[in-house]
Formats: sequence, structure tokens, C-alpha cells
Amino acid sequence: MIVFFDFLFYNISKKIGLDKEGNPNSDAAFILSVLQFFNINATVLLILIFRGYGTESINKYVAGGILLTLIIFTHIRYFYIKKFDYHAIGMRWEAKSERYKSKFDAIMWIYIVISIVLFIAALIKAGSWGR
Repeated sequence: MIVFFDFLFYNISKKIGLDKEGNPNSDAAFILSVLQFFNINATVLLILIFRGYGTESINKYVAGGILLTLIIFTHIRYFYIKKFDYHAIGMRWEAKSERYKSKFDAIMWIYIVISIVLFIAALIKAGSWGR
């Protein structure tokens, strides 16, 4: 699963652009962290809702702490650990077949759309809970 996020970081970096030296800017790490945050929060919200619990146990401070933790972890992983930097992931990516790359690209867009839609649906459901 981590390989998926590595390649997702690499592809997001390529799509949003690199700096003058050919390195990714931190926007790609932030976008990846937000997508992971959407999935974690949507999953927790949906579990709470469908198990019959209220959504009061998830407040903005808990959500903010989760997001901050994800941002820090992602930034450290992709900017300070040489094995997972943009260029190392790029070498692994370029070794993959074109078929693998095209499948991954489709899966990446499906993941992004599902992450956003599921998070919004969970927020709507949580907002209408108890009405």
C-alpha cells in the first residue's frame, strides 16, 4: 500500500510541477496528506454513523491533529528520507511498464475522486445526523 502512495506522490508532483532544480515542491506532499485525511475521516465518520454513535466524538481539534500528523509524516518521508525522495521514486516508476503506468494513472484518478466524494458524503451524512 505504501508503494501506491509513493507513486501517487510522484505523479502528483509531476502533474503540479517541479521547482527550478527539478525537485517537487511541498504542495504534492500536502495534497497527498489531505487525500489520506479525507479517507481516514470519512471512514471514521461512516463507522460512527452506521454504528449508531453521534459524531460529537470527532471534533475539529482531533481532525486537525490527524491532518497535522499526516502532513508531518508525509513531508519527512518524501523530503528527508533519501530512499523515498522524488528522484528515487522516479527511478522505480520509470522501471515499470507502460501498461502498469496507464493502469496506475486510472487507479490514481479513481482514488482521488472517491476520496473527495466519500469525504463530502460523510460530512453531509454527519451534518444531517439526528435531524
